[in-house]
Amino acid sequence: MGTRDLDNDESHCVATCAQKHVNTGRKTLELFSAINPAFQEKKLVEQQEQLKKIENEKVAAAAAAAAEAEKSAVADIENNGKSKLP
Repeated sequence: MGTRDLDNDESHCVATCAQKHVNTGRKTLELFSAINPAFQEKKLVEQQEQLKKIENEKVAAAAAAAAEAEKSAVADIENNGKSKLP
């Protein structure tokens, strides 16, 4: 390591280290490829549940608004009817 050129031992050491790094990266990628579909499926299910919850909340809010509007309309009809009666 005292010169710019590598001797045989140093070259072998660098090659071995580089190969270990490549092997580790390959194993990591294989593991990720094996595990990732399960995580993606879980994430998709969670997103679908969230969308369903939001949709149900919108439907409930619309139903409540419709019920309130109907109640208000009935009250208006009753009030208008009473005021017109003798």
